[in-house]
Amino acid sequence: MPKQDFYDFIDNVQNLLGRGQTESALSALENAPRNFQFRPDYLYLRGTAKSVLGRTRSAIEDLEEVVRRDKDYVPAYANLATAYVQMGFMGHAWRHAENYLRRDPNDEYEAKEQTEKIMSVVKAEILDAANTYGVSLTKMRRAAMPHERAQICLQNEDFRGVLKETKTAIRLVPQWPSPRNNRATTLFVHGKIQEAISELEVIVEDLEPENIFALSSLVIFNINIWEKEKAEVYAAKLRPLTLDVLDMGDHINKVVEAFGWLEDDETLGQMAGEAYELYGTEHIPLQDATCYILGAGAANTGQLSIAKKLFQKVTQTESRYGSLAQRGLDVLKKAKRRKKPVGPALDGRFPTIHFMHYWQQSTIDKLEKAVESETGLKELAERYSYIGYSHRLMLWQGAEDELEVEAALESLASLDLPQAYAEIERFATSKYSTPQQRINALRVLSEGGQIDRETPINIWREDKEDWAEVRLVKTEIVSFLEPTCSEETLRLIEKGVALSKSDKKANLKKALSYFEQALELEPDYPATLHNMGVVYQKQGREKEAMAKLHRSVEVDPDYLFGHLTLARLAFYEDDNEELCREHLAKIMSANKVVAKVYEGAVELQVHLAIREGEYEAAERMIDMLIELNPDSEEFYTDWLERIQLLESFSGFGDFFTKRIHNYHDRQFNRTITEDEDLESCVNRVSKDRLKPTLETWGLSKKGRKAEVVTRIVEALTNPGRLHNMIEDELSPEERDALVWVLEGDGLRSWDSFTERFGDIYDESPHWQYHIPETIPGRLQMLGFLAIGTLDNQRVTLIPRELRSLLGDAFGHNV
Repeated sequence: MPKQDFYDFIDNVQNLLGRGQTESALSALENAPRNFQFRPDYLYLRGTAKSVLGRTRSAIEDLEEVVRRDKDYVPAYANLATAYVQMGFMGHAWRHAENYLRRDPNDEYEAKEQTEKIMSVVKAEILDAANTYGVSLTKMRRAAMPHERAQICLQNEDFRGVLKETKTAIRLVPQWPSPRNNRATTLFVHGKIQEAISELEVIVEDLEPENIFALSSLVIFNINIWEKEKAEVYAAKLRPLTLDVLDMGDHINKVVEAFGWLEDDETLGQMAGEAYELYGTEHIPLQDATCYILGAGAANTGQLSIAKKLFQKVTQTESRYGSLAQRGLDVLKKAKRRKKPVGPALDGRFPTIHFMHYWQQSTIDKLEKAVESETGLKELAERYSYIGYSHRLMLWQGAEDELEVEAALESLASLDLPQAYAEIERFATSKYSTPQQRINALRVLSEGGQIDRETPINIWREDKEDWAEVRLVKTEIVSFLEPTCSEETLRLIEKGVALSKSDKKANLKKALSYFEQALELEPDYPATLHNMGVVYQKQGREKEAMAKLHRSVEVDPDYLFGHLTLARLAFYEDDNEELCREHLAKIMSANKVVAKVYEGAVELQVHLAIREGEYEAAERMIDMLIELNPDSEEFYTDWLERIQLLESFSGFGDFFTKRIHNYHDRQFNRTITEDEDLESCVNRVSKDRLKPTLETWGLSKKGRKAEVVTRIVEALTNPGRLHNMIEDELSPEERDALVWVLEGDGLRSWDSFTERFGDIYDESPHWQYHIPETIPGRLQMLGFLAIGTLDNQRVTLIPRELRSLLGDAFGHNV
């Protein structure tokens, strides 16, 4: 193939640009030979094409590189002057326009007249600023350069650069608010919020009381340190300045953000209609976040059609607000069918700020490290207060993700602030989220010493659609309690108990003799009375049995073994639910309970819940039982059988089916990338669901979730272990399924996959209780496949790192 000539290539690109085929020109440039891509002619044309397509920042980078490589490349200066004017950077525009005109350009470049106009405009604007702040034109121009460099640093997240450049600009023109605004934003993101607030207070108190940007930032910063009253003071000064959207200019994005943080639906709703009419015009460049926040305000004030249009615009972008906007559209669709708008957050509100609004990647990295330590999260939240306040937002936005809610609760509690605990209580006593998540909130409050057993709490019960008054009880589960009788009495009781386990008449008679001897030594010892009652029951002496059992709890009202036996008799023999609950209440309200008694009490509560049709409560109690002894294989198997039995009860199966379908929908609706890595895929699964994954791979279940995920990733990426798993555990059909996905470059649509290998929709997603039996279910559980939504389509994929490893294992080219 002949070597491509650089100048022929440049001529072709210029021809494309001349014909208005800018996209084609840029595509040709970006696919050019690498040795072309460092030459000024190439960089100039690429910068020009990007500028035409509106990619101004990137265009400036290319054009600046041109003049660095060739300071006499005249046309680049003209294009830079134009680009910087578009960015609003008048100091830089002046410098490049001056460089262009100084070189006395001829008509070949056809830009002299335009550059002279730019020079006139930027001089006038900088002179106007100089007059406003009472400094010379020269000083204002000198200050403009570091101010604009600070803005570039801010866009590039170079925060040290921002602080350095703003310091210079402020030194040159102390009365200029803009550098102080940029400096305050940087200080805030770096966790120096009080310093940021002080910088802004200088603006509104000494320099420019109606500075929109500063007032907006003061609202936001005070909200993030839980000072809502102070935020409202600045919001009151800001509202009169927002009557006309056009008057705000570029500041509209900051203003809308401020009222979003304040959750001021009324003000946002008033702005939404006017802003939407002007959206996309040169007068009002709305950012994606702004568009969503106004949409939420419109929805929260009943302007559903405007909300829908604004949400739709956000879903077409890659903004982190896209998921909130899509959720908003889904809710609006349901609200229309019900003729009643109901938002996804508290009291039917749409959330107005995404909880990760201010999080940079560095923030996320620090947060992940902090979670691993005991005090790290608290220390991090103390420095970056917006992390703590962000978890308040996460609490109301993460209902579909139990891990997010759990993280939010723990983070808020770690702040140990009255405002944070108040938010947790507000969550616990709301109708929002699931009953289990609200109960977890109550647990967090209890552990933080915010509520006690004497404090009644009203919680919402979906099954009854009513409020119920509960008292939170903190119970210590122990393996045994020290006996309070003498050694001789204990010896006699133990002998009697050993014999009473038999059904032989002689053994039961002998057991009674030991219990009678024990009573002679210590009359009315409750354990002796209880065990005598159990033996009488076996002998069919019901009246005597009940007398002894009742006596055991009369002499010691806290004797819980007796209460459990009486509760069982009330439920199974007498069908007396009220009496059963009375005895169970004694057990569940005790400070310390033997595990065996607690397990029996919870089991009875499960059956009571099922009898009353409270299936969700029954499922939660089963989870509690599993948690009591999660590492016992015998215990786990026993309760797995009980769960399967419970599901056969009338109505219980339908309940679980609906829950299973909803759960699968939530898993599918989570976005996933085409090249999702293995750690991310495994991390999409809750720690509890990963238990059978760990068991199948022969891995330890101990440790935090991050440790568990690391162990699974290491096992899957170990070629030897991977090969053994494929050979020993996978069926031929499961291997075929993996090969078929590999042939699709590791990605297939879910519909096409299920046509060949079956679906998981009716299979329980709770792997810790039900080991998957379907092909896709088993492959997911083993870590070979992940599911999610990509480009609005449900897909299944093999994690990126596994594709080559599985290709080697199957002898398949990847």
